[in-house]
Amino acid sequence: MIRIGVLNAPSLARKGEVVAGPWHDSFGYLVRCGIYAGRIEPRLPGYGRTKELRLRVPPKEISLVRGYRNAGVRRIEEKTGARVIEIRPDPSLPAGEIEMEQS
Repeated sequence: MIRIGVLNAPSLARKGEVVAGPWHDSFGYLVRCGIYAGRIEPRLPGYGRTKELRLRVPPKEISLVRGYRNAGVRRIEEKTGARVIEIRPDPSLPAGEIEMEQS
């Protein structure tokens, strides 16, 4: 198992407590979202091949697809040129899977 970041303690938010390196309250979440995006990007349609995408993902992974402040959705839209119009939970999908409907 790889550990990311340090224990998020209130004292770390004070100025001068973090001396160097990346710092973000949700650093681990950002990393997990990036890993998930890297797994699904090869499955995305090429740029301009569709106008709209509907995504189905395992319920516990919706937030990983959306990403921090919807950055994952914007990344998909930039890569495909399509608008993500729905992200729907699908409990029948195994972890790490994603299904796409194009229109």
